[in-house]
Amino acid sequence: MTGKWRCQNEGYLVDNVWVEESFTNFEKGINWRSYVVCDVAYNNVNNWLWTPFVERGNANRIYIEIKFTIRDCSLFPGNALSCKETFSLLYYEFDAATREPPPWEPESYKLIGRIAAGEGRFNTNSEVIINTEIKSIPVTKKGVYFAFRDQGACISLLAIKVYYITCPEVTVNFAKFPTTPTGREVTFIEPATGTCVDNADKGDTPTYLCKGDGKWYLPTGGCKCKAGYEADVEKQTCNVCLPGKYKHLVGDEHCQPCPDHSKAPDYGFSECRCNTGYYRASKDPKNMPCTQPPSAPQNLTVNFVDQSTVILSWSPPSFQGGRADTLYTVDCDSCGPGVSNIPNTVFYSSVVKRLSSLYGIDTV
Repeated sequence: MTGKWRCQNEGYLVDNVWVEESFTNFEKGINWRSYVVCDVAYNNVNNWLWTPFVERGNANRIYIEIKFTIRDCSLFPGNALSCKETFSLLYYEFDAATREPPPWEPESYKLIGRIAAGEGRFNTNSEVIINTEIKSIPVTKKGVYFAFRDQGACISLLAIKVYYITCPEVTVNFAKFPTTPTGREVTFIEPATGTCVDNADKGDTPTYLCKGDGKWYLPTGGCKCKAGYEADVEKQTCNVCLPGKYKHLVGDEHCQPCPDHSKAPDYGFSECRCNTGYYRASKDPKNMPCTQPPSAPQNLTVNFVDQSTVILSWSPPSFQGGRADTLYTVDCDSCGPGVSNIPNTVFYSSVVKRLSSLYGIDTV
């Protein structure tokens, strides 16, 4: 940690406190500044060492990793009046950085734990053993002071790392989820809401759950690429359709080449434009080729006629314009409301038309 550390001795007989020294192990590439205390020859030892003020930032839970060594009490036969092989780690939450560490008040400082050398203590028969201990605390105020309390051990604090865990920024289902700090407790789940990537529309609200170990799980909802943009699932991007291609609907589909007799002269077309002289009906699917108007019907014939009825027939056009759904209509400008039509629709596919209940003035 960077910043100014503070130390203090609350003992009755001892004047020395934590001392800053170098700890080196060139074989392991270690050259650390450490804090050392070794008041095993005194009674009533109470040495304190405070970290600088650690601002909480976005953290909900702060972790502290301690690398340290402890000497075995067997190294001090007959000279150790109060030799211990543990030390205490405490913390004090505060809403503002203070010039001096907060004084010791039992109701203010909270014990995180007694730290022991679980990986081994240094004695004459072994090399220096570096222990690593990781503890964590929930935080709600602006920041925290950590404190190390020695009551008669021979300790070297070699390295301190203070950090918090986050679920990393990620893009899933075409939604971006920001870096999200884990919850105040390891078992808490922090939900995050995603925002659509560029050129995508939101479907169901995209959500992702951040677990206490910094891993995401259970994505729901998401976004879909807009019309005129195709999905790159691997890169989680929506890429614009190139000229000559189109994509009509919102979704994961790829851009498609324009149908016959149509074109997309620029980027990002959701529908190809029909070439001059070609058309697309409003109900035609967008992947259908554009078509031309058919030629006129052929061989119009009066099959029957009397005073009130006429039956007409004709042959389909010689040129259908590329369609198979040609419809017909017969106009009777002077027919009154009583005229009966078979088929009785404005447009129809039949090539026969019957009109009845005609009068002498009706003209087809």
